[in-house]
Amino acid sequence: MQVIYEESRTQSETSKEGLEPWMRQVLENNNNSHLWQLTYLEGRSLYKTAGDKQSTKTVNNFHEKYKVYRDMGAHEVLKVSPMLSGDFLVQATPDQIDAKWQLVPGTKQIGDYTCQKATTIRPDTGAEVTAWYTAQIPSPTGPDVYWGLPGLILHVDIVGKNSTTHITALSVVYDSDEALYPEKPDFGKPITYGDYQKIVKKEKSGIAMFSDPFGQ
Repeated sequence: MQVIYEESRTQSETSKEGLEPWMRQVLENNNNSHLWQLTYLEGRSLYKTAGDKQSTKTVNNFHEKYKVYRDMGAHEVLKVSPMLSGDFLVQATPDQIDAKWQLVPGTKQIGDYTCQKATTIRPDTGAEVTAWYTAQIPSPTGPDVYWGLPGLILHVDIVGKNSTTHITALSVVYDSDEALYPEKPDFGKPITYGDYQKIVKKEKSGIAMFSDPFGQ
């Protein structure tokens, strides 16, 4: 299965206070929408760039490198994360990453699919997350690090301290072609999730404050 998602992010005005003009410009450019591709097959998934919406080229170096890989059978999560101090291959376990979802009343139609609502609060950042998933596609996966619901996640809203992010599925295609098998990433310096979080805290200022979905 392949899913194309569109992500858009808006920085809060308070997050721009005191920044140099060039940094403001970087933040404003980052608000442009971006396309991502989720490939899912036999319990493995890979989330990576699908290119910039305005062109077929990826114009953001972060988008080009960022990847999230999950192997449900092996209980393994890998994330390629570009940071100011280098590119890291973050090694995590599902219990460190998986959201503690609460299923709440409410339905929403997204394309041809009827979706149910789930919410969570990220313990690392306090961001409020709302997800819409469909039981019509009973694959417990979704965009980025959002998965673990009884159906494919088609839309996510992440409201953080510095930004609000929306991720919406544009298309869902079923394909069992082995050429599309989610490939395990091996790029970046290996690092544990705990050590990675320490680096995130050190680099919380500047570009790092918006460069990683784990740090919203």
